[in-house]
Amino acid sequence: MSQSSFDRFVEILRQIIEARGLTLLSTLADDFKVSAVVELRTGAEISLQLEFSFHERKDGALSLIYGFLVRWPRAEQMFRDLRPPPSHDINELPRAVIEYRNRLHPIAQLRIGEDKSYFSRPSPVELGASESRLIAQALAEVVDASIETVIPEYSRYCDPDELSHAAPKPERISRLLTHPMTVATILVAAGKRQEFERWRSAYRSGFMGKPRKPRVQERDEQYMAALEGRLSE
Repeated sequence: MSQSSFDRFVEILRQIIEARGLTLLSTLADDFKVSAVVELRTGAEISLQLEFSFHERKDGALSLIYGFLVRWPRAEQMFRDLRPPPSHDINELPRAVIEYRNRLHPIAQLRIGEDKSYFSRPSPVELGASESRLIAQALAEVVDASIETVIPEYSRYCDPDELSHAAPKPERISRLLTHPMTVATILVAAGKRQEFERWRSAYRSGFMGKPRKPRVQERDEQYMAALEGRLSE
């Protein structure tokens, strides 16, 4: 993506969110896409963010992808630091893989970007080359729907107790996209010992409905044990 396109998309988004009292947290650009993160709501530790990604194709068409992130640095650091090391020498891994492994990733996501009941233009929004003038309108619609609907409904997840209560529930209820080990991490980060022990017992019994490979099962047990040790500190 050209620098001029990057600057144009970021400036359009910046004007939209600043007019609505929001903050542009960060931007990232490479040869293939531009990403921008908007702060929607922040609690004492947990924040709800909106991420946009712009992909400009060779024919001039634009794909706008957006999604909602739940960021909890303390839990994300725990998830990163307590994971068992890879089975092979980490120095043999490509540099990009090592950097990805050491990065902090969202502890959860909200699965609502594709929901037509929230957004008139579900993600991804595809705009042809002749429709680039509509990018501001598309961005504004997503931001406004986030302010009017997403924040009032989901900002409660910025509270550790609320997030730990919702995370183990089915996605159709909580709308949270997680996987078992991040759910366990959320429960431990929130200090929920009894809930963590119930979750671990249910996971061991195979409540996910999928047989786990022995290597995956062993890795997850190591991680659960490390989490339990963190609860005891």
